[in-house]
Amino acid sequence: MTNDSILRRTLAELNLTGRYAGYTPNFRLEEFQPRTYWVLDGDTRVGLVTGDAHTLELTNFYPDEPRAVEYPEVYHAPTAPGDRITLANWVEWEQATTSERHELTFSEGGATLTVKFEEWFADGMHALKVCTFAVDPDMGYVVHTESHVQSPVSHQVEFANFLPERVVEDRVGFVRYPFILWQHPDGRILRWNQNNLGADAYGNRDHYGLRQIDPEGFLGYFGEEDRCPVVEFHSSNIPVSAATCANMLDEHLHWVVARHLQPPQDEAGNYLYEVSFTLGALPGAAGARLAEQAVPNELILDRYPTEMAGLYPWTRGETGPRRPLDFRVFQQGVVCDFTEILDPAASCRGQAITYPVDAPDAPVSVLSTGGRQTAPCLRLQVTGSEETVLASTGEGCSLHLTRDRTYRVSAWIKTDLRSGSARLRASEWLFAPRPIYINSVNISDPVEGVSDWTEVSVEFTPTGPRTHCVLIEFLAAGEGTVWIDEVLMETVA
Repeated sequence: MTNDSILRRTLAELNLTGRYAGYTPNFRLEEFQPRTYWVLDGDTRVGLVTGDAHTLELTNFYPDEPRAVEYPEVYHAPTAPGDRITLANWVEWEQATTSERHELTFSEGGATLTVKFEEWFADGMHALKVCTFAVDPDMGYVVHTESHVQSPVSHQVEFANFLPERVVEDRVGFVRYPFILWQHPDGRILRWNQNNLGADAYGNRDHYGLRQIDPEGFLGYFGEEDRCPVVEFHSSNIPVSAATCANMLDEHLHWVVARHLQPPQDEAGNYLYEVSFTLGALPGAAGARLAEQAVPNELILDRYPTEMAGLYPWTRGETGPRRPLDFRVFQQGVVCDFTEILDPAASCRGQAITYPVDAPDAPVSVLSTGGRQTAPCLRLQVTGSEETVLASTGEGCSLHLTRDRTYRVSAWIKTDLRSGSARLRASEWLFAPRPIYINSVNISDPVEGVSDWTEVSVEFTPTGPRTHCVLIEFLAAGEGTVWIDEVLMETVA
């Protein structure tokens, strides 16, 4: 434990240290369904461990302020009842490898309770993660984690995915954590505003070392009065960095490996990775004090980020200056008429769209003129008989639903089609990376031929536990041009 860390100093400045120094927990384990466990302190549900999903959650934070926690009907990112880290390691990017075999074991409990997760990979890599539930005298309930990896191959390894409760929400009244803060090795506290467009910008990922974290620093989600979930780092034998996922706004914590940054090796030539950290929560007052010291992370938007190249086929092979991208978002209850260009450094939630402006050769482009009532609109050029789909860029940039509430999604469409038609589609689905569970598809009447602006809409009421989000898309088949404007998702009284 680093007692002189900036987190501990901040708590001391606010007289918030030692609040739980005299509290001794009595942890125990309860398997309430196969390979799914509550970690309890007496009768308080402090944590959740899922053997199949490979996640560990902190579901209560302060022993003197316990809250009721329930397991959701469908367990996935939007419904997770606590602040989550992953138990499994992920070999990132080029390798994209998960373990062939794993083993989950627990200690008996008492003043602490330990979760041990061990993995074996096809290429000989071995990983061990030891997570200990405890009560920290300053923070309350915490999970201390030691992660070790031994590998014959130098990998880019993600040792934890950090996802606080409800961070993926976009519904009014549910949105939390407008920004993250982290301590850079140069001493600065840097700020990144949480939105699903900024995640595609330079400066989010570690192109210039901006996302590196001090090995005795922290990364956390901030902007709330009640609590701010944090990961407090204690040590790492190689640099640690983070990257934000564009759909879930989680933080991928990984060791930085490059030609000039290689892990140390043992006598047998195996690469060794080690990191120690604590998952916990700060009071809102401490989070506000840290936010006062933060400076914005640098955003670099003068060219397409490397990660986005695969999303825009018409940019491949270009050698000249890049066209500017137009960052916009569909938000619940707000008409998207393409007049407002979203600031990627702002905090927002919604379904992201990112397209070039006035690009004559692009199949999808935002036009600066030609809209229904205001100047801009979205244009789709249809060049074949196959159906073309457009809307969000990337899986999961979707709008969340409340069960048994009726929704209406509408848009205005204008067409100049020699053949085919254009329609609006709203797909109800379960927010999950793989597979994608489409539960119901709602499609509007078609707009065909040469037509002036025509309103199309769909209305639906999501039911059942497997619907949490809606994906708004536009479909066009045939040959010609389609213009789209004034997209709106609203609840029906």
